[in-house]
Amino acid sequence: MKFFSPAWHSGQIPDDEAAQIPAAYEAHVRALAPALPEPAQRLVREVTLHDGLIRSVSRVGDKLELQFRTGDQQTGYFDARLWYTGGQVTSANERFLHTIIGDREVELLYDEFDSAGEREQGWVHRLLFWPYREVSIRFTAFDFEMTPATSHFDEGHVGDCCEQMRRQVQYRCEAHPDVSDCPDALVVRLAERGGFGLRIHDGGASFARIRYCPWCGADLWSTVSRHPGSRRVFLLWHVHQFDDGREDEKLIGAYFSEQDARDAQERRRAQPGFRDHNDGFEISNYEFGKDHWTEGFVTVE
Repeated sequence: MKFFSPAWHSGQIPDDEAAQIPAAYEAHVRALAPALPEPAQRLVREVTLHDGLIRSVSRVGDKLELQFRTGDQQTGYFDARLWYTGGQVTSANERFLHTIIGDREVELLYDEFDSAGEREQGWVHRLLFWPYREVSIRFTAFDFEMTPATSHFDEGHVGDCCEQMRRQVQYRCEAHPDVSDCPDALVVRLAERGGFGLRIHDGGASFARIRYCPWCGADLWSTVSRHPGSRRVFLLWHVHQFDDGREDEKLIGAYFSEQDARDAQERRRAQPGFRDHNDGFEISNYEFGKDHWTEGFVTVE
């Protein structure tokens, strides 16, 4: 990355220099125009792929297609389909893109367009993922399309940690209308309470609640907490107290698991401002459908 590098993101660049990077990139893109493909210019002006999740990677001939799920609760969520004609990427990076499809822990941090170089024709689109991994895609023509989506994650990912778990969550038995009577039905999804359990075939509907997938060991509580039926999220705050007693309180984000919130804290820890006040981070558990302010208020003049 020439502009939005890991060093810039992690706060290793002096604050005054780091603050000039976004404007420097805007000037860089203006200098590339009008030769830079117009769709690439529109992507820079109108779309942010920040925190985007890879949903698909495909190639037909020399055309490479990437699809991201991006957006937030304020602006709405979108699927961004990017097409690179003459798309060239190293085999290692193309394998990496395939391995992170559907991985909620690998997000796109920043992207930037540039010329492929004085001696080479075409352009390059650099992508910086978290955890830090840079992917460069060379291309001769570019286009993209945005379509609305309902959420950051797909409901179908619940219990989707491995093939065995997928089969159990979706299991149906023609011989047993009540699937709990089937000895091959091992997992029960707890729709009301959230989570999963192992069936106890004792003639009733008993089960033992489980946190980890019996086959792959994935943390099912983290997976289920992302389901639209979950009643809790984890809020990451940063509070900076001034010498005169005033407080500057920032809500950094809301996350579906405590680990997600801690990961976000680590991503911010070394950035300008935060790195000088690391003790100001707080994570709180917030429950939906509950009154959190239970009293009235008075105004003091």
